[in-house]
Amino acid sequence: MTTLTWAEAVECYGDQWEAIVRRQNLNPTVLPGWIDIAKRVYRPDSDLRVLVCTDGQELIAVVPHFFTSERQLGLTLSVAHLASNTVSYHASLPSIVSQAEALHVFVRSVSDWDVLRISNVSVDDALTAAVFELASTRGLGVIALPTEESPYLPIESDWDKYLATRSKKFRYKLRQREKAVSKNPAIELTTYTSHVDVEKLFSDIVSVDGRSWKASYGKDIGSNDAERRYYELLLPFLHRQGALHAAVLSFEGQPIAYSLCCHWNGWFGQLKTSFDESYGHLSPGATVVDASVRAAFDSGAREFDFLGDTDQHKLLWTNAIRKHHDLFVYSSRLKPQLVRALKGLKYRHFGFARKPTVKPKG
Repeated sequence: MTTLTWAEAVECYGDQWEAIVRRQNLNPTVLPGWIDIAKRVYRPDSDLRVLVCTDGQELIAVVPHFFTSERQLGLTLSVAHLASNTVSYHASLPSIVSQAEALHVFVRSVSDWDVLRISNVSVDDALTAAVFELASTRGLGVIALPTEESPYLPIESDWDKYLATRSKKFRYKLRQREKAVSKNPAIELTTYTSHVDVEKLFSDIVSVDGRSWKASYGKDIGSNDAERRYYELLLPFLHRQGALHAAVLSFEGQPIAYSLCCHWNGWFGQLKTSFDESYGHLSPGATVVDASVRAAFDSGAREFDFLGDTDQHKLLWTNAIRKHHDLFVYSSRLKPQLVRALKGLKYRHFGFARKPTVKPKG
């Protein structure tokens, strides 16, 4: 095993790394190309390193990571972050061995860390179980703080059978939106997949965002240079991977809503969606979500992942919710263990933290 710079790791092992992600059916946000986009946009000055484990010429595991120095309770700690802390929807370690084995190798091989932070990981994912196994084996303290609760729709039947499980009101409204698109010549629904003008799609997304509720709060893509650059790079990447799926609704040629999704190995994740509020009477936001969910069913996906938090429009589709948390693993040295003990008391007092000795189901 060895630790390489980001550029060295991608040059030498990028193809094998991508192959592991595909073969192990991991989330595409741990692909080297996706991590590279997040690094270039959000952490351009970070010294991103990659622990590489091999068996001869075969890649066994990679653990991309970076360090920050942080003050906690008045003490300076060295914090090791997985690269997935920057952008990830389902954090994991690209590895042909178990997540627990890869994590054990990392903590044995990478020194001088006081805290290992893994952000927004699903409570039921293998990486969560690996963290608690690591802590139990090595006698380390863990603090888990709840973050997002994301609705998702398991796809276990065809579209018609699924709709039969929804209320009459839900089905009625969906049919009305479908009729509006099919019968009003001024309304056009465009689907972007393999054959797509990425620049046109990006322009439509920025245009809609600038006329949505997000603009009033400065949260639209056009108001945020980093967000704009991120999606400007991400769309062509998704297109090259064959993972791009977007629905854009237009009225008289002007885009008024979009739903941007990633379709990857049976996972249909909704990355971003928005609509022009001045056309709210046409239900444009709901219409593009309808189209995206229907596309997931038609493509044979195993789930539609709404991502983000529990907004009401998502809960109309499903009752299934995926809980996430931030995990903080404190090394066995005195200073981090003191911080962990004091923080643990504080968080347990407010009901936020799990006991570090308890291993969650997963």
